[in-house]
Amino acid sequence: MWAVIFGLANLAALGAGTAISVVLLATDHKSSTLPVLISLPVSGILYLITLSFFPFLVTVLSLASAKYLYSRRFFLVSPWLLAIGILIYSMNASQMLWRSFDIAIGYGTAVALFTDATVLKMIMKNEESRGSNRHIEVIRDLLHMGAGAILVALALGYGEGHMRIALTIAVFPFYYAGNYFSLYPGSRLGRAVHSLERPSTALGIGAIWFAAGTLIALGLVNSTPALGVVLFATTIGDPLATLFGTRFNSPRLPFNRKKSVAGFSAILIFSASFSYLLLGIAGIFLGVVAALAESFSYYPLDDNFAIPVILGIAVSLI
Repeated sequence: MWAVIFGLANLAALGAGTAISVVLLATDHKSSTLPVLISLPVSGILYLITLSFFPFLVTVLSLASAKYLYSRRFFLVSPWLLAIGILIYSMNASQMLWRSFDIAIGYGTAVALFTDATVLKMIMKNEESRGSNRHIEVIRDLLHMGAGAILVALALGYGEGHMRIALTIAVFPFYYAGNYFSLYPGSRLGRAVHSLERPSTALGIGAIWFAAGTLIALGLVNSTPALGVVLFATTIGDPLATLFGTRFNSPRLPFNRKKSVAGFSAILIFSASFSYLLLGIAGIFLGVVAALAESFSYYPLDDNFAIPVILGIAVSLI
């Protein structure tokens, strides 16, 4: 019975994904052609791995959702991603299909961000305003680290299988909240949220990068300790690099003048030490990878995206 239902749902996913792609190309072919074409190879690979068209549909829906960021259309498209996630979970699908679901959301979102001229301008403003208000940066980093400590503890306590599902579902409220408060910033809570964002920066653009990168990493990592390392480096090591880099005067890195030796040393030492406790000698290697990913990140590549993705790739290769 379930096999028949899944087969019909699979065909429906192919039809829906194709229809959405056609609509995107028909309504705005100039900005949609490139992301749709870029998404096809990865969708093909995920199909070969899972024998399912759900990753294709999820990738296309993620493209559309990211394309409609900070607009009311977003709320017409993005809930379908959550619905598909709930459907996959209810069908007791394989972990591989769920991992492909994560990769598809993260990849589709990233492709849309990298190929959208308006979003690239948002990313540029975010990069230019980084560090302009040290008080805000410190508060943001402390909140980042507090949330990261909770995520790492949950990942190590409950395991990557449960955390993959929990983190995937947790992404959606952040997407919805960021878009809602961007459209309606006048409420008391909206003003409080905006007060923590960098000047002249779109609300939550860094969090969206983090969500996309973390989802891709979740799809690549199949080990609880390794997932803990990825989350630690991204949510604790990265903010520590910013705090140390802005607190202590040190030479700038020769390959990225916006990054400092103090910041590089901070993420390297803390990430490598934590990783060593979980993975031994291999953890030191991952600490080095995290530090290099953070230090080489500059426009348009956000370190919130680069660190988890590069670490996820490194973990899958060792």
